[in-house]
Amino acid sequence: MPVGAIVGIIIGGIVTIFFLIPFIISFIIVLYAQSNLGIHKIKRGWDKNPNPDFMMMIDKDWFKENFQKVQIKSKDKKQLNGYLHKEDSNFYIIFCHGYGGEVVEKTVILRQLNEKYHCNILIIEQRAQLTSKAKIITMGVKEGVDLSLWVSYLIDLNSNAKIMLYGQSMGAATIMNSFNYEIENGKPWEGWIQP
Repeated sequence: MPVGAIVGIIIGGIVTIFFLIPFIISFIIVLYAQSNLGIHKIKRGWDKNPNPDFMMMIDKDWFKENFQKVQIKSKDKKQLNGYLHKEDSNFYIIFCHGYGGEVVEKTVILRQLNEKYHCNILIIEQRAQLTSKAKIITMGVKEGVDLSLWVSYLIDLNSNAKIMLYGQSMGAATIMNSFNYEIENGKPWEGWIQP
């Protein structure tokens, strides 16, 4: 056998061992995680989260008594759900939960803001989480487009709306990504955010 063929076999073996096999193993792990760990879509209830720190940040009763469910369609025609608390005010807060988060995860803080500023509050369910439709979470990319639609929804309800965006974790990434997209009714982005 010629020396070139032997060298080719050795190099091919090295490439297979160090590059192809780890790639195949990584691919299998990703497929397993998506199918068995539920990375595609997350659904859980706030009553199932045992974390005591989380439970101190929620006010389920206030949420149940004061919010009504609202819905919009995403640009890719998926149903997106949110919960709106209305006040006689032009000031709105949109809250975006984090990855695997809950609509009630910051209700204690939101209640305090509402009591102090008498503001309207919209808590959105990010796509592919909770009861909003879609199959894949994009870590703020498509969620940013969705958020710009929620802003447009509020401006359609109240043309004088002053909107504060408040997000936690992936919700903050959603807010930052939303600035890449135009609001459908042509109003410019203004205001401030609290990541």
